[in-house]
Formats: sequence, C-alpha cells, structure tokens
Amino acid sequence: RLAEEPERHVWQGEVGTDALPWLADHQIHGAAALPGAAYCEMALAAARTVLGEASEVRDVRFEQLLLLDEQTSIGATATVEASGLVTFAVETDEEGERSRRASAVLQGVSEDDEPPAAHDIAALLAAHPNPVEGDELRQTFDLRGIQYGRAFTGLGTTHVAEEAGTSTVLAEVAVPGSIRAQQSSYGVHPALLDACFQSVAAHPSVRTAGGGGLLLPLGVARLRAYGPARHAHYCLTTVTRGTSGAESGLEADLDVLDEHGTVVLAVRGLRMGTGASPEAERDRVLSERLLSIEWQQRELPEQGHTEPGTWLLISTGDAADLVAAELTDSLKVHDAQCTTLSWPFQADHEATAERLRVQLEKGGFTGVVVLTAPKTDNAESAGRGREYVSHLVRIARELPEIMGHAPRLYVVTRNAQQVLSDDDVNLEQGGLRGLLRVIGAEHPHLKVTHIDVDEQTGVEQVARQLLLSESGEDETAWRNEEWYTARLSPAPLRPEERHSTVVDHAEAGMRLRIRTPGDLQSLEFTAFDRVPPGPGEIEVAVSASSINFADVLVTFGRYHTADGKLPELGTDFAGVVTAVGPDVTDLQVGDHVGGLSSHGCWST
Repeated sequence: RLAEEPERHVWQGEVGTDALPWLADHQIHGAAALPGAAYCEMALAAARTVLGEASEVRDVRFEQLLLLDEQTSIGATATVEASGLVTFAVETDEEGERSRRASAVLQGVSEDDEPPAAHDIAALLAAHPNPVEGDELRQTFDLRGIQYGRAFTGLGTTHVAEEAGTSTVLAEVAVPGSIRAQQSSYGVHPALLDACFQSVAAHPSVRTAGGGGLLLPLGVARLRAYGPARHAHYCLTTVTRGTSGAESGLEADLDVLDEHGTVVLAVRGLRMGTGASPEAERDRVLSERLLSIEWQQRELPEQGHTEPGTWLLISTGDAADLVAAELTDSLKVHDAQCTTLSWPFQADHEATAERLRVQLEKGGFTGVVVLTAPKTDNAESAGRGREYVSHLVRIARELPEIMGHAPRLYVVTRNAQQVLSDDDVNLEQGGLRGLLRVIGAEHPHLKVTHIDVDEQTGVEQVARQLLLSESGEDETAWRNEEWYTARLSPAPLRPEERHSTVVDHAEAGMRLRIRTPGDLQSLEFTAFDRVPPGPGEIEVAVSASSINFADVLVTFGRYHTADGKLPELGTDFAGVVTAVGPDVTDLQVGDHVGGLSSHGCWST
C-alpha cells in the first residue's frame, strides 16, 4: 500500500515462463499467452487484500492479450475511489511503452450475503447423461488456434443433456497433478478456472456453431469466491447466449462446485468470442464462406463387374448429331442396349414428350443421357442459352413422373465449364450447370450428373464413364482425353480482387499498412480521405518517421488489443505543416514540425 491519497495498492510480479513454467502450456497459435483466468485470480486476490473476504469482482475486461517470454513482468494497481469502489488494472511496460492488459472493479459485499444454494450432484448427472471427453474439447480448441499443454488439461469429462435446447452442461474439473502442489499459493488456481472456462465449448450451441475463429474469454460481469477452490470437483455451466461471433458473443454463468455440490466460486456473465471487432469478424466469416469450384485431374476408375445396362440417348441438336451416333456405337461395343430419341429445339414438343413418356414407361433404363449440340457461331447464339435451359426443363420434368425405379439423368455439354485456364467457355450452355444443381437438389433420386467435354475428347471416354453407373461423381469434365472432377474449395478474396484507385501523391492522403500480419511482403500503400484539421489541430506532410518496437509487433500480428483492431503504423513524425485548424496561433503552413500521433505516422 502506498502512502498517498486516494488509497492505492500496487503489486509487481513475474509471469514469464522461466518463473512459471506451467504457463507455457497455454498457447495461442503456438505462442505462450497469459490466460484470462490469471487476471481473474489477480483481481480476487486484490479484492481480499483491499476489502477483505466479504468482497467480489465486477466488470472484468481482458483488454490486450499478453504473449509471454521467458521473462515477462507485470504490474497491478488497486485504487480506492471516492464512491468506495476500487478500480483494478494490470499493466505491462515494454521498453517504456505501457499497455493495459486487464481491468476490473472491486466491491465490498455484506458479510451476511448467502452463497447460492447447493446443487444435487446425482440429479445433475442424471439430467446430463451424454459424456464428452476433455481431450475431444481440447482438439476443438486446437482447431480454433488455442493449444493446451499438460498443465491445462484439468477439464475431464463434460456431461451434456439429451434434450435439445438445454442450457446447461456439467463438467468434471481438477487441477492437473503436475501443478497440484501449487494450489495453496492461489485462491483459485488459474489452470482450474481456465478448465471451467473450457467447459463452455461442450455446449451443443457452441459445438454446432462451427467457425474457425478463436474462442477466448473476453470478460466477466461478476466473480465471487465462497470457499476454498482447491476442493472444486465440478463446474455447472449455463450458456445464456449461444453464438460465438464477435457481434453477439457467447455468454455463460458458471458455478464451481465441490464434490457435494456446494458452490465455492460463482462466475456470472463470462463473455467468450474471437476478440475481433465486428468488422474483422465479418471479414473472417466472409472469407470462410467464399467457395469456388476447383477441378482436379483424376484417373477414371476401372469398370467393375456391373451390367452394361440399357440406355436412352436424347439428342437435342437440330441436325443429325455425329457424337450421339458414335456414343451409341461405343456403348454397344460394351454390350450395352441403346435407344435413341431426337428432340431438337424446333420439334413438336408435345408429340416428342409423349414419345419419351412411352419409352420411359417401358422401364428398364439404367440412365437417360441428354446430348447437347456443338456450339453455334452466329448472331443467335446469345439467345440460345435461354432455349437450352427451357429445353432441358421439358425433358427433365418427365423423369420424376416415372413409377418405380427412375433412371439416372446424365447431361453431356460441350465446353460449358471453364476447367482449364485457357478454356473458351461455350456461353450457350453455361446456364445448364445451375439448372442441373437445382434438379439434383429437388430430385436427388435422379442422381443428376453433368459431363462436360471438349472437341479433343473421344466418345469412348464418355462411354467408359457412363458404364460406371454407380459412381458418386456428379460434376465431371473431359479435357484432352483427361478426366476431371469438380470440388468445392475455400476461395478467400485475393489481393488483386480488392478495390484499387489512382491517387495524386502531392494532394491525396495515403498511408503504409500491413495487409496480412506476419507477411512483410504485404506492406502496401492505401489511400484515405483527408479531413480538415479541427480546433487545435494541424495537418502535416510527413517526411520521416521511425520504426518502433510496437510497429514490429503490429506487422507480425503480435500486437493485441481488446477490440481486435491493429493500430496504425508509426508513432512519431517529422514534416511540414500543410493546414492548421481554428485556434492554432503558434504554427502556420510551411513550418517544420515533429511530434507524436496515435493515428499512425507512416502516412502523409
């Protein structure tokens, strides 16, 4: 306690991995980091020191993630305010730069305040019969970028209810044996409290939410100790808000219980999430949801001992289609039975549809193969895309009406897909893919299959694929006699897809930013709108700025803030005044100045 007014208490400590090796077992993206539970224990200890046992902690905020080196010093202060509340803060000082890591409010409570009612452990276990192992949950955290070593494996089996919509889970928790001897040094060991925080991930609303972002503690509304936490055996977790995105967040209440169900620690309003700003979280989710079709070259499987089958080939060309004739011959070589039907765009659709129904009613077809015509090079080709879609609808609508086993629907198009980068896409047939996906979704029993071919691929290859009637591939292509299959793959926005602009460096504002933290090759100039200086402000054309250690942390993505936003690069500058705001009397345009700015100085 310092001899000053208002009353203030200060602490200094070492949390590096040399002094506390067990903290190296709590890692984020492979780097040791101080867990949020450690700040909770610091605040509880400070509350007991300043206010006595009848105290609690409120409004805990984990403001900046602290990555740990072998030696990492921290300081904490507790200041008694006029209202009787005590403000608590944990800070670090790195090369003269102070950073607040966490804050809280300490508050006294009535000594007559009763603890929450004890829970019936047997009843809780009966209500939560489905076990989830702790190792499984830690694998989930690992996928999200949080790695737990031996000292943070205190979460055992978590019991989940069978009924959907149940808000609670019951976790078995304990301090791991490797650090159990340390319990007497803490009110609640951070590794134990962190295990309780981990139990939130077992709740079905969290496990089914997906997403690849971090799941970190962001804050706690209220924290109250009622007894020795070394007796903790269970944690009853109640999820009060069950989405882990940045905008809504995930919230939970926790009761840490001894083996008899007595509450030894109550945590209310635990907030968990990515720690990113809503904008950053939306960008992350957008990148995860952007997908593209990737064509993978593969070997066509060998035909098994299946029957060659009976096939109905429907040609849609206006004239005799050589491909249809050759495909028929090729299938017959493999002892397949083939029937052909010509249904061009200009046909009598009612009469042709009736002939198709008659053929289908006879039954026995393994598949129906619709063959599109070669590309036309005339002025009417633009309108043929709509005709192709309408025509395939006419044909496909007859298939679901078949009684019994429906044949598989194959559609063979000509260069309708861009499989290789130099493909010249046939736009006449490009719209058919979308229609085929719709038909496949509405009538999955048809097993709709799209086969796109180029001019260099012979019909023998198509025949071989058709004879693989049990193949699960539904979107394929042939290029130069090679077989390709379509796969959905992640396709986040690429740098070249961003909006770019041309600016006049003499007039427009620009700054240097890091596009991808950790990748120095992604440092780039970006434009910004100049804002006229306000009262007491000046605008400076920066000619020089230094490189600070904080800039290194920013560029490598190691500078963490509560809102997830990286600060702008540069803290100091030298340059020339280009504009002055109202009430500025000691400077004018053209003056040479230097100084510091929190808005980033690697800009001009």
